Amino acid sequence: MKIPPAAHKGALYRKAVKACMDHLRGKRDAGAVRKAFISAAREADIFVREGRHFG
Repeated sequence: MKIPPAAHKGALYRKAVKACMDHLRGKRDAGAVRKAFISAAREADIFVREGRHFG
């Protein structure tokens, strides 16, 4: 999925990227990163399916 360019300007998107980098450094758990990216997606009006993980 390609993220719309406008989504890269939101404050929540920047927080989500920072959360991801923190996770890679062992400073944040994956669940917190997921929540941060869900918030960023909603800020950008991107649909987010609720519920269990699919895969």
